[in-house]
Amino acid sequence: FSMNLHQKNIPLYLCRHGESTAQVKKIIGTDPELTEKGERFAGKLVEFIDNETSGHPQVNVFCSLLKRSLRTAKPFTDKARYNVKKWSELNEIYGGHFEGSTYAEIEEQWPKIFKLRQSDKYTYSWPGGESYRQMIGRLENIFLEIERATQPLLIIAHQGVCRGIYAYMMHMLPEHCTELDIDSHVVYKFTNRLNQPVVESFKLTF
Repeated sequence: FSMNLHQKNIPLYLCRHGESTAQVKKIIGTDPELTEKGERFAGKLVEFIDNETSGHPQVNVFCSLLKRSLRTAKPFTDKARYNVKKWSELNEIYGGHFEGSTYAEIEEQWPKIFKLRQSDKYTYSWPGGESYRQMIGRLENIFLEIERATQPLLIIAHQGVCRGIYAYMMHMLPEHCTELDIDSHVVYKFTNRLNQPVVESFKLTF
């Protein structure tokens, strides 16, 4: 896909959802609501994208089907210039039997599984769940939408998914995505400069 990245300099904005209640508790997966801080980020995000894309009549916004992503995208649904679309492909990596657990609990109670995943995060699947490689595979439709983009696009997703999209945009091998730092409440902006991918990061304060 990265060999065919479109040469139109259409900006792609990428961010994680606002802070969630599970994130505060360091719980894997589940479908939690946003915290108050996460709600404030959602409001600040729409202000930021308003300013960034003021010269464009329409902007696409993609989010997952999970509450924390949907709630972060909610302020965009009230504005006519934003076309919000929900994608199951953008759901976070499924933790299977370990949804609702913390990494500390897994390390203590299931040390073998913890070590297996830590040693091969890209290909190891959570029991009953997914691996990074499987997640990258289901992002194919998202990559195709990026290729076809003719107007700015904002993707509001989750840490693992954002890692995969970031790697794609920066022409990295997919297996290198697992250790990328994708910070909360930071917007990553991807453009092309002299046919090379460029990324800028914006920490939103609120």
